[in-house]
Amino acid sequence: MLSISETPPLRHLLSRIGYSTHRFNTILVGLKTVADGMGDGGAIAVTWTKPRNKNEAESAASSARSFACSGAMVLAVDVLDAFLRELAEQDWLKFKPETVRIATKAHTRPKAQGGAYSVAERAEALADDLGIDDSQTIALIELFAKWRNVVAHNAERVSQLEDRFRKKLEENSTQIGAGHSHFSVTLGITNFEKRAIPVPKEVTSLMANAVRFARAVDEAAIKRVASTSDEVQSAADWLLSDWFKKNVDIAHAMIADGLQGPNDRRVKSITKWLANAGVSNSKNAVSATLAETYRSDLAALSKKQFCERLGIQLIEAGR
Repeated sequence: MLSISETPPLRHLLSRIGYSTHRFNTILVGLKTVADGMGDGGAIAVTWTKPRNKNEAESAASSARSFACSGAMVLAVDVLDAFLRELAEQDWLKFKPETVRIATKAHTRPKAQGGAYSVAERAEALADDLGIDDSQTIALIELFAKWRNVVAHNAERVSQLEDRFRKKLEENSTQIGAGHSHFSVTLGITNFEKRAIPVPKEVTSLMANAVRFARAVDEAAIKRVASTSDEVQSAADWLLSDWFKKNVDIAHAMIADGLQGPNDRRVKSITKWLANAGVSNSKNAVSATLAETYRSDLAALSKKQFCERLGIQLIEAGR
């Protein structure tokens, strides 16, 4: 049975920063071998000078660790930023127009009223639209995004936590530590304000929080609009259309080839296209199931009818 378990924006986010703790710890394991004075023995095709002594080895590993922490934080916040925008742009999820304007950065405020919306405020707009009340998670996103700015920009740039988010972090420091592998909020805020490079624990904890938030809003958004078979069918139409429009260079050839031959071959092609678009047979289904007749109904259409149903404008689409 086909259903929707993740939106395309979440799939993209998870491909970039999902399982971040394991990936980051893999880097740290490698750096530990460097700190211990070991190298790859020339097995890897890179130019690298092995440190001459223990002190040099530890210094090289420490510098590389800071570099990895900085890079991971910048990447993760930028990926989260893109997720917020892309999720709001999924028309089938039916976010309120004002939510879309805030999350996509299409709307801003006068400088006297706060200026551009922050990453945390944009995340908060999506959560509010979905009825999710988790100010603690949003406050951690505020620290994450503002710290990213400190890491990525020069020392003259001023970056401060919004008062209400800072208060939430301080009030919930014990709870946050218990739920985030003993992450120290107090030390994190101190290091942020000192413009220090975050340590691995700070990076992985804040990355994991961002991923959990993305999963939560994604699931809530899907459940809100795809709780019945008919709703899943409408969502499938939109997702298929969007996928083909984003792959327009190959779409015509795929449709021309897929919608020919016997019915079972057509159904197989449509099943593959649906999986590409995010509708598949998954053990982690979030939506209701797609009607079994959906694929056979599409398979019965001509190429022209198929394109018209999905609103796809293709050269020679009717031939």
